[in-house]
Amino acid sequence: MENHRHYRSIFWPIVLLGVGAVWLLTNLGYIQSIDVGFLVRLWPVLLIIIGLDILLGRIAPWLSALLGLAVIAGLIAVLIYAPSLGFSRPVTLNVDHLEEPLGNASSAIVDLRLSLESVDVSPLDSDLKLIEADMHHYGKGYLTISGDTQKKLVLGSEGGNLSENWFSWPSIGTNWGNDQYWKVGLTNRIPLDLSVDGSLGSSEINLSGLKLTDLNVNVSMGSMEITLPVSAEGYDVDINGSAGSLDVILPANSSITLHLDGSAGSSTFILPGKYVLRVEVLDGGLGRVDLPTELTRISGSGDAQEGVWESADYDTAVYKLLIIISHVGPGSINIE
Repeated sequence: MENHRHYRSIFWPIVLLGVGAVWLLTNLGYIQSIDVGFLVRLWPVLLIIIGLDILLGRIAPWLSALLGLAVIAGLIAVLIYAPSLGFSRPVTLNVDHLEEPLGNASSAIVDLRLSLESVDVSPLDSDLKLIEADMHHYGKGYLTISGDTQKKLVLGSEGGNLSENWFSWPSIGTNWGNDQYWKVGLTNRIPLDLSVDGSLGSSEINLSGLKLTDLNVNVSMGSMEITLPVSAEGYDVDINGSAGSLDVILPANSSITLHLDGSAGSSTFILPGKYVLRVEVLDGGLGRVDLPTELTRISGSGDAQEGVWESADYDTAVYKLLIIISHVGPGSINIE
């Protein structure tokens, strides 16, 4: 009987080691930074390289190794000569200060389109401003405004929002440091409908004291901590998780309906000292859901994660927290 040797390529280990070394040299300044979008546009070359690895690696492992070394040499050549060909991007830290007065506004719709930077969102001290933002970043900040009594505001960074233009990522190298951050202040004088588009950065969203009417969050790949405000009238929160991490601090004496579409990340919901809670899991998915032990399961059975759990006095309580999990995904959801 013919023996078949198992194909084990050493191409990818060599490439990973080489890419790591090149990235390190770039961060240390030995190789000039270039636009990542330029590299992304070369993605068809990756298909060719994979095909060559499959063909050559099956003939002889040393051919696969030579191919890996050739790829690394080619990458270094691209990084060295690309700036002279016009593919470099100036690494200049920009500082933008943007603000909008409260004026005649009685309510506002605010859309925060975050990017790579660390972001701090908190209530404003000023009674005269609707929004104020200090942005230290490698993009160009913008604040679009429309409406009068009901204003609509969009705050973001040109070339920096990944969900709009992922070919415009900043350069590899020195511009990934801690010098990039946004500090955003929002008014607590009028009702706000808030959307937050998270990304690769770390975000701390402190909404305590704001008059929130609705909140939509896209966590994306970064980490985010959200502190929700107290509201006797109640409001809805819609969260679309992804590969990042999310911590949500829930308030006491409030009726909040929270919809979560979980994914590959980790989501933690921190309950107040006294609470009345109902949790509905519509699709258990591949991940894990950890619930408070004092909740009673009123639908579903066995080990299945789908079902409904609630506090004993949920029907008669004045203030209720409702968490609806439409999909768990491969990540984890903790309610504690």
